[in-house]
Amino acid sequence: MGTDPDALAQLAPLVQGGLFAALLLAAAVFDIRKKIIPDSICLGITLTGLLTFEPVKLGGIFTAVFFLIAALLFGGMEGGDIKLMAAAGLVLGFSKSITAAVIG
Repeated sequence: MGTDPDALAQLAPLVQGGLFAALLLAAAVFDIRKKIIPDSICLGITLTGLLTFEPVKLGGIFTAVFFLIAALLFGGMEGGDIKLMAAAGLVLGFSKSITAAVIG
């Protein structure tokens, strides 16, 4: 009685999505209440990206560059926001992380 590899492959994106959503919610709560985003949350999001890792998703990290430039030029953002966007970019990939940045 073994585990079906196809079932595990289908389960990984669901687990990743649930963890990703929970960690984003935790980041939002911390940011609203304490005005910081803990490194542990960014690390957790990065680790969820490894559940369904594809090399093409590494490009999503570069979405954080736009946030870094905006922070340097205009201020109003701290390092936690930039690290959060880099971690989320690893999970989402470049095009989806650009969409997420525009929407949210």
